[in-house]
Amino acid sequence: MNDLKICAISDLHGQFNFDIKPSNILLICGDISPVIIQRDLEMMDFWIDSVFIPWCNKLPVKKIILIAGNHDFYLEKYKEQFLKQIEDTNIVYLQDESYTYTLDNKEYIIYGTPWCQQFGSWAFMTDDEQLTQIYSQMPDNVDILLTHDCPYGFNDVCYNNGVHIGCEPLTEIIKEKQPKYVFTGHLHSTEKSPIMLNNSRIQNVCLLDESYIISYKPTYVTIEK
Repeated sequence: MNDLKICAISDLHGQFNFDIKPSNILLICGDISPVIIQRDLEMMDFWIDSVFIPWCNKLPVKKIILIAGNHDFYLEKYKEQFLKQIEDTNIVYLQDESYTYTLDNKEYIIYGTPWCQQFGSWAFMTDDEQLTQIYSQMPDNVDILLTHDCPYGFNDVCYNNGVHIGCEPLTEIIKEKQPKYVFTGHLHSTEKSPIMLNNSRIQNVCLLDESYIISYKPTYVTIEK
């Protein structure tokens, strides 16, 4: 039986000038959209077909599993259209749902949610009460959780100023459900090393810094058989 090799990234914002090593799964934790066209849904439709999907097709991975982020207005407005666009690809889009990846007869349950705490007029944002309800949909037996927001208290300090700005309802659901691995994005310049919360290994996998320049490398994790 083979080990599961994972590559995890987030916050591409339309930039692809980095390399991906051969992996079983590429996990993308949201904000794929180029900033310059993120609110132009017609241009985003064209970009998905002509840029994003062709890039995905060239990657040395078996499966790509992605969620949306707060800049992904197209995925918020046109989820069904996006699902049609990726129909004949190796891309799986998760929006508050699970996907089971099987390797050598071993199953890995992956759950993805794009929602973030409210702080402006962005996609996939709502208040803490709604977030608690949304996050509660996550099943109990999740191996890998993909979120866009960061949980409060874990890799959620930007600019080294000591202030935690993560999502408290997300922290609470991780405590309750205890997924084995949690990959997050959204907050660009935070600590990238994994941090444990009980039995959950949490890691921010953003690639860009606060100036939207690629400053961090993809994260690689091997889950032993």
